[in-house]
Amino acid sequence: MDILIFIYNIFLIVLYTMVLTFCIINYRHKKRQLTAATAVLFLFYILDNIIIYMTEFLDGFSVRYDLQFMSAPAFKTLIFLVTSFCLVSIQHQVLPRRRKNRDTAALVLLGLSLLFIPTAGYGAFKVWLYYLPAQLFTLYLSVSGLLYLKKHPGELDREMHSYKSLLWITAVFSLLIMTEDTIVIFSFDVYSDIMVKINNRSFSEDMMSILYSAYALIYLTRQLQGPLIEIQAPGKAGNTAPAPDDGMQAMTDAGPDSNTVFLHFASHYQLTSREQDILRILLTDKNNQEISDALFISIGTVKTHVHNIFQKVNVTKRSQLLKVYFEYSKDMPWK
Repeated sequence: MDILIFIYNIFLIVLYTMVLTFCIINYRHKKRQLTAATAVLFLFYILDNIIIYMTEFLDGFSVRYDLQFMSAPAFKTLIFLVTSFCLVSIQHQVLPRRRKNRDTAALVLLGLSLLFIPTAGYGAFKVWLYYLPAQLFTLYLSVSGLLYLKKHPGELDREMHSYKSLLWITAVFSLLIMTEDTIVIFSFDVYSDIMVKINNRSFSEDMMSILYSAYALIYLTRQLQGPLIEIQAPGKAGNTAPAPDDGMQAMTDAGPDSNTVFLHFASHYQLTSREQDILRILLTDKNNQEISDALFISIGTVKTHVHNIFQKVNVTKRSQLLKVYFEYSKDMPWK
């Protein structure tokens, strides 16, 4: 049995490390906040699993950890807060138009509960009450995301449909985790004056993180297979912007500051991560169908994002967008 648990732990750590590695590679190419938040999420999954593994195999460590957990569960509180913040950040990147005030309030309430519950009482009910807010938070986040998508079906491209499935997975497994916690804490854990023995692993939570990992690996692989486009700083090619009908010839061999130009342009006009992906390809003179094929999204979604980009940049056609981009690059307002 110990061998199986050891193999299981190694499997989880290797899986999470693979996702973390893909996130780092993807972030180096595209600098997306979505992959940065996902990287931090899986980094803390790794740390959490290492601690749980140590409680399962090192008796001395397990005793000390469980005793400290009953009075000041600092490490677990940090895990809950960071992973919850990452989940909120990911959802805000995927659904940028969704109202964020409620999520912030829910995150604050979670933090307060994790800080104050450990100071009250002793025993199984206290431990159950400590774990409950984190699961209620993930349930809230998934249900609110599903309700948002129900009200805004126009945003459901191929990628979003996959995210909708992920929200359903989160909602179902949040309920399963609460059920498993209730059974294990009140039926199998030991809380007495002379001994504390806590089963720190939740297999329902492991299954949810494994599904997260599978989704993340598929998504990140597709992103890496897409165009990793570097943008040439217009000043590198001369001081004169190309005429609108010259096409997007600015996307040839990139100079060393090309990606900096693009990122500052995107930040200045407050483009979302998906709008940045589309803008990169727009600047290579690709049509909507080619953008759709490159990013695995519908043409309707491409048109919506292109329209949003035009509105933010205050242009009405692609040639004007190119001209604004070149003018911005020449002025270099970030220096």
